[in-house]
Amino acid sequence: MKLSPKLEGGIDFLGLLVALVVDIVLNIICFAVLAPDVLTRIAFVAIGVMNVLFVFRSWSKRQYPAWIIFVIVVFFFDLSFTLEATRTQSQETVITQTTDVTQDSEIIRLDNAILESKAIKADLQQQFKTAMKRETLDELKELIDKEAIKIDGYEADRKQRFNLVDSGETTKATISAKAIMYSIPNTIKARDILPLVIWGLVFFGLQLIVASSIDNKISEPGPPKKRTQANKRKPRPKKQSEPIPEISDAEIRRFVSWSWYRVTQKVDTKVLAESTFFETCRKQGGEFDKAKYDYLIKKCKDKKLIDKNGKVIETEVNKAVEALR
Repeated sequence: MKLSPKLEGGIDFLGLLVALVVDIVLNIICFAVLAPDVLTRIAFVAIGVMNVLFVFRSWSKRQYPAWIIFVIVVFFFDLSFTLEATRTQSQETVITQTTDVTQDSEIIRLDNAILESKAIKADLQQQFKTAMKRETLDELKELIDKEAIKIDGYEADRKQRFNLVDSGETTKATISAKAIMYSIPNTIKARDILPLVIWGLVFFGLQLIVASSIDNKISEPGPPKKRTQANKRKPRPKKQSEPIPEISDAEIRRFVSWSWYRVTQKVDTKVLAESTFFETCRKQGGEFDKAKYDYLIKKCKDKKLIDKNGKVIETEVNKAVEALR
């Protein structure tokens, strides 16, 4: 079934509008979460909105390198935030003050992360004890320090979460900036592939909708304009054409080479003035017909070889000669 042009246009407009709203809302929320304070949040939100708008603009202008950059950024934050939000929502539990606080899903997640990092750190420390080369020792020491920092961060987050849940101030897991940034690799690591594939297809399709809708809007022909009696042009009276003088190729080449002399010598940007041109002719021991000169000057202006002030537009002599033949 073929849709009518009006219905297709409406669908394209609606697709663009929905894609714009979805991308802007998700990026505003995501960048607001990433910001540490109010002023930074304003700047981050502006960056998120700019990324979305320039996806639209760069594709419509066919600026493909810019489009690839902006679409990757928007796709990444759309997918990362959605994965983390759905993960948090699926793990949410109702905790009261009489319930065992350690059964909170966020505390359980942090406990598992602490145990995993401690196991990695212990393995690295064992490798450190048996390593012989100085380069290997330095590398292992750096990895151990990184794991120690991660453990400290997890333990601080767990302590804060424990106090909040124990006091009854919150019953929901929070979304952190780090969780958003590492949502995709963490999902792959947890082998939770289905939501990654499904949401990836959703947001990939969203960008395809943007591209196809913009293309249809660009290629859509506008309605033909009706010519009314008022805007119909009246035929202009034909001017009586002046007789065209017979000019040989040698005369054309001589005219161009003398008129363009200062331009080719790179001392001026204009053709020789009329008086200078004829004076040059006399010095060279030759003559040039005034009518032919006037005709060639007019033709140079008509052919856009020079402008009305005599400034040379076509600087190559051979091309100027070809245009005047």
